[in-house]
Amino acid sequence: MRILPLIIFISVFFFNTTTSMAVANNIDAELESCISKASSTQDMNNCLDIAQKAWEKETDKTIFSLKSKLNKESYKKLKKSQELWEEYKISEFQTIDNLIEQKHGTIYLNLQKGFKVDITKQRTLLLKQYLNTIDED
Repeated sequence: MRILPLIIFISVFFFNTTTSMAVANNIDAELESCISKASSTQDMNNCLDIAQKAWEKETDKTIFSLKSKLNKESYKKLKKSQELWEEYKISEFQTIDNLIEQKHGTIYLNLQKGFKVDITKQRTLLLKQYLNTIDED
């Protein structure tokens, strides 16, 4: 009897992760393609800037979709959560900047941007999982 809730949880998690991963695969594939054509670390940074903007756009799109599916109170809480996450993101980006400024070499600028892309990507995928959970019926 205990196995049924576990099976349901795993099924829901797998569905949410799979759907969210389609978006990730697209942005990640575009980033990989861009980086494979890059001839300098500056070109790679430009690729990472494009990926960052793509994840931010996907975040906004997902929040907009959530707004249309949530009641007023739930959306208000999501909006507050997103505002707090934005504060966290700013703080985390500052930490990354402080760590990287101690390093020498242009490759560290790629790492700096990559860390920032990953933080935004993680939030976007979590929001997508929320949306997928709401959409299940």
